[in-house]
Amino acid sequence: MIKLWKSSEQKGTLLVEAIAMLALIAMVTPTLYKKSAERLQEIQDINIATQMRTMGSVVESFIKSRGGSIMQYVTENMGSGGNTLELC
Repeated sequence: MIKLWKSSEQKGTLLVEAIAMLALIAMVTPTLYKKSAERLQEIQDINIATQMRTMGSVVESFIKSRGGSIMQYVTENMGSGGNTLELC
């Protein structure tokens, strides 16, 4: 009879430990989710900044390679009222 009592007490203790672990998980999960979202936003910001630097260098290279033709077009068509610019 004593053995049965100890067994049910152990089962109750195990249940309390399981509930405590679930409570701990419930408390930690929102914090982990928030940190994960912050890290994802940082990574996206870094990727966007990298893409913007790349686009800046592409535009700079384009202007350097076509600068003469851009200036020639602008000076030739300054008074013509045309608003399109064809460079290719």
